[in-house]
This record gives sequence, C-alpha cells and structure tokens, in this order.
Amino acid sequence: MKLLQLLRILTPADHKNLERFLQSPYFKPSDRFLPFYRQLKKKYPDFDSEKEGLIKVYQTCFGKESYSDSKLYNLMSDMARQLERFLTVEAALGPENLPPTDLEEHLLITSLGRRNAGAYFRDEAEAFIQKLESKKAKGPEEWYFLQSTQEHVSFNADTPVNAKYGQYFSNAVHNLLLYTYTSYLRYAAEWKSRGLWIGRQETLPHLDFFLSVTGSQEILEKSPLLEIYRTIVLTFKETNSQPDFELLVRLFEQIQDIVPIDDRKTIIRHILNYGIRLMSKEMAIEADLFEIYRKAEALDILLDQGRMSLPSFINVVQLGSKLKDFSYVEGFISRGAVHLDEEWRKHAVQFAQSIIRYHQGELDAAQDFLTPEVFRIPRLELLPRFLLVRIAFDRFLFHGDDDTFLLAQLDALGQFVKNRKELSEHKIQGALQLIKMIRAVAKEKGKHKRVPEKERSALLKKAQATTPLVDRIWLIERIEKL
Repeated sequence: MKLLQLLRILTPADHKNLERFLQSPYFKPSDRFLPFYRQLKKKYPDFDSEKEGLIKVYQTCFGKESYSDSKLYNLMSDMARQLERFLTVEAALGPENLPPTDLEEHLLITSLGRRNAGAYFRDEAEAFIQKLESKKAKGPEEWYFLQSTQEHVSFNADTPVNAKYGQYFSNAVHNLLLYTYTSYLRYAAEWKSRGLWIGRQETLPHLDFFLSVTGSQEILEKSPLLEIYRTIVLTFKETNSQPDFELLVRLFEQIQDIVPIDDRKTIIRHILNYGIRLMSKEMAIEADLFEIYRKAEALDILLDQGRMSLPSFINVVQLGSKLKDFSYVEGFISRGAVHLDEEWRKHAVQFAQSIIRYHQGELDAAQDFLTPEVFRIPRLELLPRFLLVRIAFDRFLFHGDDDTFLLAQLDALGQFVKNRKELSEHKIQGALQLIKMIRAVAKEKGKHKRVPEKERSALLKKAQATTPLVDRIWLIERIEKL
C-alpha cells in the first residue's frame, strides 16, 4: 500500500515534521488524518501491512461501527497524497532555518511572474540572475535556473518591451545551451564510467557532436564544470593512462572550491573509479589517488546510505599505509569501522591492522592479525592471502627464515586462485605468474647470500616483461634489494 511504503522511508525527524504538516490548516487535511497517523506511528519502523492490523488501527481511532473497507481505502489514499505533498514541500524548501535554496527562490519568482507582480517580480528576478551569474562555476541546475528566470522576464505580460529587457531572451537561449551541454556531458561521464566497470561500451547518441560543439575555448571558459566533465568523457572514451589521471586531478583541484557540492561528489567518484582501474594496471598514482580518497571521506562520498563498502575501506588503508601516513590511516579505521557491515567489521579492522603492521616492518604482528576469519571476508578473500605471501617472502629475504613456510603459502595461493570460478582468467594468470616469479627469486636467493648482478638483472627483466603479473611493483622492489 502506497501510504505504508511512504511512511517506511521517513526518518524520525521526518515523522515529527509530518505531524506538524498534518496540523497545518493551509493544506486542509482531514481531521481524521492526525489521529490515524498517530496510531500508525506506533508500528514504526516496519508499518505492518496486514489488513487486519490496519482495520484495528482504524477502529481504535474511529470506532468499530464506523468501519468499512471503502472508508479505510479512501482514508489511506487521501493520506498518501498528503504525504506526497509533504515530501514535495520538503524537497523544495530544504532543511529548516537555512537560507532559501536556489529552487525555492526560483519557485517564488515563478509565482510572482504568474501573478504579474510587475516591478517587484523583475527586481527579484534580476537579483536572482545576478547571484547566479556571479558564481564562478555553475552546475546544470544553475544554468537551468538562469535560463528559466530570464525566460520568465522576457515573456512576462507586464515586462516593458524595450532594449533593457530584450537582452534576457538571447541570454535565455545561450544559457539553455550551456545547461544542455553540461547536463549531457554529466550523463555521458556516468555512462562511460559504468561501461568501463561492466566491461561493455555502448554507443551514446550524439556523443561525438556534443564533444565537438563544446570544444571551443569560449564555452570551456564559461563553464569550468563542463570542461572537467568533457575531460572525463574523453579520458574514458579514448585513453587509459597516468597523465590523463593526473590531468583530471589537476582540473578538479582548480575548481573543487567553486563547483556545486553534488557535482564535486560526482567528479570525485569518477576520479576514484578511474584511479582504481589504473592501480590495477600497476601505474604509480598512489599519492594522487590517496589524496582524492581523503577528499572523498571529507565529503562523505565513501558512505552509501550510511554504509561503507569493505573494498573502499581496505583501499584507503592500503594506500595510506604504503605512503607511510599511519596517523591518518589509524584515524580513518576508527572513523570508518562503525560504517562497515557489522558481521565483518571486526575482521576487516584486523586485516587493516595487519596491513599497517606489514608496512611498518612488524611482520610477526602483521601475521598475528591474519586470523582465519579475515580470509573469509566477502570480496576480499584474495587480498589477505597475497599479504601473507608478502610476509613470508620478506621473512625469507630479509630475516633468514627458511623457505618452508613461503613455499607452503605459495602452494595454498595457487590452489585457491585455480578454484575460484568467479575470477577472470587475467587475474588467475596474474596470480600464478607471481607465484612462479617468487619461486624463481627464492631459488636464486637460496644459492647466494648476495645475488650476483647478472642474475639479479635477469630476474628484473623477467619481472618487468611478464604479463599479466600481480604485485609487479612490490616484486621489483624486492628483487632490487637482493
């Protein structure tokens, strides 16, 4: 039932505001709404939809004699419409006690224009236009409000027909184009980003046309936001390189303080997704990507409805630990852990602590945190196994341990990846090649206290040439220390 569906999505604060809304005489709610709602609220947050329960609520409010199926249906239907109006008003006005949103101002000016408020309407419209035009970077919504407001002034019945107001018509057309261009490229960036992740790029209608017409310096200078969306689309469309990532980061840093917050969040998501893809291709972008993650945390972008994904949590820990920013990483773990899936929270934190200890050189402590439960964390089953291999390899190379434990972990990792049907062939072969390379390095190290330059060079060339190969950069760093 629509009413119950709507009630389930409300927060506790929404429920308080809804009660005040139902008491408002302006919307002329039925005097039956409030008592019925107060009884329904006792079923928060599930709002049981069984008809028998609803009948009981109705009869509690209005008496058994007054009940009929049609009366219950009509009451719930009317209340659902009232709740829809409440949600509409909330969206238009925004949070209480804050300055009017652009949408609220636009709606007010629209209303003034429809009522032929004359000079008052034009003064309000001009002030709104000046405020929007003063913004250095405008999102699609602002371009739309500019276009629509200038259109209202141009076509308003009591706007004088003279040169002063004639300019608004041409301005409206110009801003409509900028709204169209920016909106399209925002969608195109999302389209391309999703296509990269699902591994299938479909044709986006008119994309080449929009990329062509938005390439002029005049348009790009007028809309910095359009420029970065256009750059994202071109990057996702044509290339896959470190310089392109660095260009995106640089463009974002130039405009991050002036673009609308929603666009800021959207752009950061695109940069993060692109950076993660490049990291999987072993490109050295750790510092830039880590800084973007820090900005993402500050803007709550890492949270989706109050939850943080386990991969995002571990990505930040791995990057920060590799860059030796342990103070930030420890704080991030404390802040982020409360937003993780409760079932795996403890074990994700253990894995995070293992990563930190490994990068601090505390191999025994790192291994102690790798409890059996850590290896079963959903979507992260491979990472702790790779970390355990790193720990075993470092012990062998730098602390003189024999190779028994290392070889056992390599065998276990090889068996694991071969049995994971959900892994791509590229990932399986990358892991198997790593195992093969570590065995070759261990074999040479077993022969020499200090591996001769000739053999070390041969191992380096093989590590650089082998494709695919997981953890190539880490492996090369180890070979260079032989």
